[in-house]
Amino acid sequence: MWIYSDIGFFSIVRHQADMATLVVRGRSHDDLELLKKLAHLSGGIILTADADYTFRIFVTNVDEKFRLFEAFEESIDYPNFKGRVDRTFPDRTGMHHAIHAMTARHLGEFGRGREDVGTLAVDGYPPRTEEPEHGKKKRAGTQKRKQAVKR
Repeated sequence: MWIYSDIGFFSIVRHQADMATLVVRGRSHDDLELLKKLAHLSGGIILTADADYTFRIFVTNVDEKFRLFEAFEESIDYPNFKGRVDRTFPDRTGMHHAIHAMTARHLGEFGRGREDVGTLAVDGYPPRTEEPEHGKKKRAGTQKRKQAVKR
C-alpha cells in the first residue's frame, strides 16, 4: 500500500517470509524517522541500499501496528491534503500535483466519471481512450448496490 501523507511517503507491505510482519518502506530516511517517532515504533531503520526502497522498518508487534496507522489518522487535521502537503514538503509539490493529475486522468475528476475526463495527458502518458475492464465491473457493482439500497 502506498501512503502519501503529511508525515511522508511510504510503501507498506507484508514481509515475504513472515506474513505477521509489516515492512514499512521509504525512500527518505527523514520520513521514516518521523513516522517512527510519531507511532512510537521500537524497530530500527534499516538501510537497504540495493533495494528499490532504501529504508525499512519491520513492524511485528500488534500494538505497534495499531500505532502505525493511528499516527496517520492523528496527522489528519486539515481540510485539503494538497494544500497541507505543499506546505509540509514544498520540494515535493510537483510530484504531488503530478500524482493528483494522473489519478484524475485515470479514475475521473471533479465528480465526473472516467468517460467525462476528456483528453488529459500527463508527463508524456497519452490519454486512455477506453475504460479498463475492472472499472466497468466496479461501476456495475456500484449501480447494483445503489438499486438495492433504494428498495
